Amino acid sequence: MYNPFEGVKPSFGPFTSLLTNWVGIILALVWAAMLAYAAFHMIMGIRRVITSYKSHRPDELDDAKNGLVFPIVGVILLVMVPTIYMIVVANAGPR
Repeated sequence: MYNPFEGVKPSFGPFTSLLTNWVGIILALVWAAMLAYAAFHMIMGIRRVITSYKSHRPDELDDAKNGLVFPIVGVILLVMVPTIYMIVVANAGPR
């Protein structure tokens, strides 16, 4: 049987040097906790929007939609942080 993952070694790519000391590991844990926190609030906000929509309460629906903006922006920004870090590390090498 053919194994398409033959010779593939998992690594953290450009984050390997960041995750070698305890400060980098703590930063990664804080980032992961913030992402989980923002995702939790986004899910709860979506639940509030669905509940208020189904119960036909327009004032509550507007409040729920407004409360959903901050978690969505937070998740987007937290997902962008590793991408921006990778771009900066890739362009910081010798020319």
